[in-house]
Amino acid sequence: MTIPSAEHLWLAAFTDLLDRSHLFQADGLAPAVTAVLRPLGLHAAIYLVDDEQRALRPVLTDGRPAAEPIDLEGSLPGRVFTLVLSMPTAQSSGWWIPIVNGTDRLGVIEFTVTGGIAEDNDLVRQRCETMAGLIGHLVTVTAPKGDFLFQVRRARHPAPLLLRAGRVVRELPGGRRMPLGLDHASVQIGEETMEPGDRLLLYTDGVTEARDASGEQFGVHRLIDQAERDAAAGLPAPETLRRLAHAVAGHHDGPAADDATLLLAEWSPTSVGRLLP
Repeated sequence: MTIPSAEHLWLAAFTDLLDRSHLFQADGLAPAVTAVLRPLGLHAAIYLVDDEQRALRPVLTDGRPAAEPIDLEGSLPGRVFTLVLSMPTAQSSGWWIPIVNGTDRLGVIEFTVTGGIAEDNDLVRQRCETMAGLIGHLVTVTAPKGDFLFQVRRARHPAPLLLRAGRVVRELPGGRRMPLGLDHASVQIGEETMEPGDRLLLYTDGVTEARDASGEQFGVHRLIDQAERDAAAGLPAPETLRRLAHAVAGHHDGPAADDATLLLAEWSPTSVGRLLP
């Protein structure tokens, strides 16, 4: 049996974490890091700086008790964060590595050697620094993906259409504001609690008012029909949007007389998998 080298295991760890990052919730980052580092004989404890930048607070992971926050002042992890400089742990069993995304300091990671193929040397430190950089990027770009509360302010545009289970179930008439550049004291915010799998179709009146050579408008009925047929065909949201745009463009005759904009938003924990390579 061929035993994978350390470099192969590191490559597998980076690849695995990137693959997982497409789908995990924000609170799934730390468990994912734990899982991908296990074959390397490493454990990572992630600490993020609080808003006041006074303490480093632990990010919880599976199967471990919550650690206490660490003051930035007078602590080794605090020095690592302050100086953006990797340092060996007090027991010399691993490294404290700063988490940086671009030039933003986000926190620190304690990488501990737990056994296996990892060795406490400069190469391991360098790979841990690379992993910390990837984690920093994921901390920044991973947004919460829990219950989705949609808020809308419409500047005199048609009401968005809510598609559920492939059918337009209603318009969302709430929310209104003056067009950009015009101030008004009363701004109405419309809210709607979305369900997994819901799609929200926003459009300007230039879409439905697009006219063919005979003067007939595209109309909201054609928009709804196209959106529902594409949903019934199981098409992903980007392809549905592309087809909607082409349908409007194919109907319209001559130069555009008004702004025609389409936006299709989808909240689904499963359909996103169809967009992965």
